[in-house]
Amino acid sequence: MNRLTMMHFTVMGAVVGLLGSCTMAPQPTPATEADPPIGMEEALKNIDMGMKMMGDMQMMMQTVMKKQEEAQAYGEQLFNDATLAGATRGISCNGCHPSGGTTGGEAEIPAMMGYPGWKIPIPSLQGAAATFPKFKVPNAEVISLAQMNNNCLMMFGGGKHRLPLNGKESHALALYVTSLSKGVSVEPGKMQMMDMGK
Repeated sequence: MNRLTMMHFTVMGAVVGLLGSCTMAPQPTPATEADPPIGMEEALKNIDMGMKMMGDMQMMMQTVMKKQEEAQAYGEQLFNDATLAGATRGISCNGCHPSGGTTGGEAEIPAMMGYPGWKIPIPSLQGAAATFPKFKVPNAEVISLAQMNNNCLMMFGGGKHRLPLNGKESHALALYVTSLSKGVSVEPGKMQMMDMGK
C-alpha cells in the first residue's frame, strides 16, 4: 500500500469514525430486540412440530422452502423501501444498488459537525455478503452483515433508527442481500475497494 493510499485510508477512518457520534450514525450500542431470543418452551414446540413432519419429508421441505421464499421476498421488498428504518433521504437500498449491483457513482455522507461531506464509491452487493463478518471502520470492530445493513441505512439513507438485529426486518433484509452472493465463495473478512477507502 503506497503512502497516498495509506493517508487516504487513515483520513477516511478518522472522518467516518467521528460520524459515530452524530445522530445519523451513532456509536455501536446493543440493538434493542423487536423479538426476544426464542424461549426454550417455544423452541421445543417448534422442534416437536418439525419431528412430526419428518414422517412426511416432502411436506416438511415444502414448508421450509415456502417460509424461506416468503422471507426473501419480504427482504427484497425492504430493499426497495425508501422509508426503511425511518430513512429521510428518499432513497432505498436499491437506489444505490439496483438489483444488487451498483449505480457506479458515489454515496455521500453529508457535511456535519464542522466536517465537509464525504463521498465513497458505491460497491456492488453481488458477492458482498460472502465477506462478512469482517472489520468495519465506522464500528471499530468486526460486524455482521445485518450490522452493515444498519450502517448503510443510517449513514446513507438518513435512517432515524437501526433495525433490531433479532427482528424480522433485519433477518429478511440480510437473507435477500445474502441471496445476491449465491455461488460466490465465502471469504469472511475479505477486503474490498470500499473497505480501503478508495
